[in-house]
Amino acid sequence: ILMKLSFLKPQSVEFGTIASSLIGQAKFSDIVVVNKMKLTDNVIRETMFSGRLSLSKLTLLKNFIKTVRLTMEGRVEDVMSITNTFKDLVIGGALSITKAQMSKTTVEDMIVKGIVSLKGVHCDRGVFTDFFITHDLAAEKLSLGRSILKEISIGGGASVENLKLSDTSIFDSELHGSSMLHDLRFRGAKLEGIKVFSTMVVNAFQATTSSLMEISLLKDLALSTGTFKRSEVRNSYFLGSASLFAAKFVQSSLEDMYFGGDLLLSKSTFVKSSITSVVIAGNTSFKESTWRQVTLTNVTFLGKVDFSDSTFKKFTCKMCTFKKLVDFSRTKTEAFSLDAVFLDEIILEETNLQLPEQGAKADVPRSVLKLMRRSKTIPSLKLVPDELPFHDEAEEDEEEEDDDAETSELLEQDDYYDSLYQELF
Repeated sequence: ILMKLSFLKPQSVEFGTIASSLIGQAKFSDIVVVNKMKLTDNVIRETMFSGRLSLSKLTLLKNFIKTVRLTMEGRVEDVMSITNTFKDLVIGGALSITKAQMSKTTVEDMIVKGIVSLKGVHCDRGVFTDFFITHDLAAEKLSLGRSILKEISIGGGASVENLKLSDTSIFDSELHGSSMLHDLRFRGAKLEGIKVFSTMVVNAFQATTSSLMEISLLKDLALSTGTFKRSEVRNSYFLGSASLFAAKFVQSSLEDMYFGGDLLLSKSTFVKSSITSVVIAGNTSFKESTWRQVTLTNVTFLGKVDFSDSTFKKFTCKMCTFKKLVDFSRTKTEAFSLDAVFLDEIILEETNLQLPEQGAKADVPRSVLKLMRRSKTIPSLKLVPDELPFHDEAEEDEEEEDDDAETSELLEQDDYYDSLYQELF
């Protein structure tokens, strides 16, 4: 038992072992350097480091560390952590972690008042909650498996290269600065409640059997070489422009989404996928895209749409609305079904596509209206009615009335939707 220890001069420890001990209220007033040390089954509480802290070739096994204060920067290199718990940590400067292996490690309530640099960090079955970084995050060769991250907040930007998430969940986290992400691979990952306040650039992204829900991007998104396999993106909104050039969606779905700016999906490929209940406020480009066994349901395009030079095979578009010009020039279609309302010009140059029949106008789904409210794109909630008519209710009314009444009701419904769109947009 070591209690109330004070070290006024620099400390250097090498080849040490501390096991089954209690260390509390220790104060280190100067630099501390620890090398080749092993800590097993210890409790360390209320420790203060006033100088720099350097840890290398450290082995931690079954330790409980709580209430640690480091006023300056910390450096950790070649560390192994197995079944450890860290709580209430505050680092006053930058934190650098290189070559770390962690398993069953819990980090809770941690603040880093500087840049965090992670390189060669691998974590399995870890839990990280209430982690706040005031400045930037720089990560390289970072992998997380069967782990949970919750309430992670990065006050600056993020530069991440070679990130792997396997059966890992990230909840209720925020990224405030601009980010540059390269080579991201998600397998069995779940991201929910993620907010990004600045521009995000992603290169080489792959998601397999993963779920992205309640994702909020307040600025532009640029994603190149993105692949979604058996994955889903739901209940999300993107207020800036979204560029997903040459993206691939295989057995994947986009549902309950709102795009506040332009959407670029040129040279993209959709295979056995679906897009449901989506509103796109800006212009949309699907130029030179490929569609195979794809279904679009209740999709509203408020800007211009470009499908030119695209190939469609077993493509179905149901209850879609196109407010402005739509370009189907030089498209190749096979088993093409289009049930939509077109309110502007349709370009059909050098294509075998026939002019589609007018279908039932889609309403704005309640889930998307909720996303619009959250994104503050609607100036007043009073503009959005509490109830929208359902199609089954309309059919019941039609059965009770004669043909003249049916025609009058449909015309009134069209007027209602036109006024609704004018109020919303």
